[in-house]
Amino acid sequence: MTNRLCCLVLSIVAVALPAFARKGVPEAFQNQSKPQSALEQTLISAEKNLMEAMERNDVAYVRNAVSDDFYAIGTNGDSHSKGDLLEDMHEDGGKGKGKPILYFFQVIPLNDGAAVVTYDMVKPGERPRYQHISNTWVKQGDQWKLKFQQSTPNLWSANDL
Repeated sequence: MTNRLCCLVLSIVAVALPAFARKGVPEAFQNQSKPQSALEQTLISAEKNLMEAMERNDVAYVRNAVSDDFYAIGTNGDSHSKGDLLEDMHEDGGKGKGKPILYFFQVIPLNDGAAVVTYDMVKPGERPRYQHISNTWVKQGDQWKLKFQQSTPNLWSANDL
């Protein structure tokens, strides 16, 4: 009888524990281990490839990956065009302050030809170091291109030194 009771209690704990562990954790973070759809894989790869191209100052890659009518709002509220983005790359010359760390990706499809990709980013050596990124990607022909970007500083770290 005691063995049965122990098995029953252990079974209940094994089933209930994951639910309790997730309580209070945003749903987007609970599903990080779920298999990614083809769209998620494609757009997350596009994000990472674009970031790597910017790190190595590959202007041709960035020019091709960003739509001509690209518009961005930076962490300080300033807006930027595709031309501004490419000009900043020329001025920086690929001298980044450290490789950015990207995590907690989420892809929100809008329709067959558009989706929003959000993620968090740590930019070592920069201020603000911790940022939330929201990028809108549009499909032009058979290629996904970055059309809009909003970078928001994480408030708890906005004044990091």
